[in-house]
Amino acid sequence: MGKKKEIMLLITYSCNLNCVYCYEPKTEHYKMTSDQAISYIREVVDNLDETYSEFEVQFMGGEPLLQYNLIKSVSTWLWEQTFKVKLSQVFIVTNGTLLNDEMKAWFSAHKESICLGLSFDGNRLMQNMNRSESAPLVDLSYFVDNWPIQHVKMTVSPDTISNLYDGVIYLIEQGFTYITTDLAMGDRIFWEDCHLKVFAEQLEKLSAFYIANPDTPLFSMFNVDILSVVSTELDIQKHCGCGEDLVCIDTDGKHYACHLFSPIALPKSKVVVSNEYDFSDYACFAIEECKDCAIRNFCPHCYGMNFLCTGDIKKQSAFTCKSAKIQFAYACKCQLGRALKCGDEKLYTNLNNVINSITL
Repeated sequence: MGKKKEIMLLITYSCNLNCVYCYEPKTEHYKMTSDQAISYIREVVDNLDETYSEFEVQFMGGEPLLQYNLIKSVSTWLWEQTFKVKLSQVFIVTNGTLLNDEMKAWFSAHKESICLGLSFDGNRLMQNMNRSESAPLVDLSYFVDNWPIQHVKMTVSPDTISNLYDGVIYLIEQGFTYITTDLAMGDRIFWEDCHLKVFAEQLEKLSAFYIANPDTPLFSMFNVDILSVVSTELDIQKHCGCGEDLVCIDTDGKHYACHLFSPIALPKSKVVVSNEYDFSDYACFAIEECKDCAIRNFCPHCYGMNFLCTGDIKKQSAFTCKSAKIQFAYACKCQLGRALKCGDEKLYTNLNNVINSITL
């Protein structure tokens, strides 16, 4: 089985919301045409080497549904083509606020070929605090009914961290099976050490919930392969496919490692610098101060966010380091508790051995 190429198209810079943590300044209103999108896709696919067996097209913004007609026409074109590699999926991340009856009907009719991934930040209070009072505009049941195994994306800000537990439980109660949760990062976000205590308290409550409900799939912060996190390998690792298996294409056809290295997120001066990295050279991603860290393979590195905030793909904030250690500790506690509750002695022993070997 070969690799998958992810083709991310920045089809619009515009958005109808103004989320508190958004790193896109929205000072430009560039958008892509359908003909451009088709041309960009064909160029990438035609030049894929034999290591790739499939590709995915992602429509990205801004808010992609502002370009619904483009999505509809380009998707229809994609499904009519015969490519040298398989088209695995058409994917869109949306805030969900613009879906009207026409859009809902079309997406539902093609739900086997196209997937809408929803960004919704927990319960209604959290969504309204983070995302422009938009909770009433989002039909959560539409996403659950049409794409029941698709993750919902929940971003937690300093203002909503104290509601993390409530937000996860609310999404579970709405019918979402899989929840991806991240702490907001960016040049508009300011975390302080006082938030770490709140974060730990919320993860403690979530750990207790998941231990008491062992059949409920873990949310992303706890869904960690602990047994493989601690590696004896000292080889430099890269934690995402940016610049290799992922290509981001801007409205003018220029290629970037991901959207965080493109003009939608960066000033032009930084864009020039970002293009100087060789993303296939893993030495670029070696972090000297992390080389002896027991959970270095777990730490949620985002090279684009590092570059956006610090100008260095290897430099992340001290808060990220501290919060990652807290998160890993509670992931361990949760998984140990579930193994014990389920009577899985082998898993419990293996987890316990690994955890006891770690010093955070």
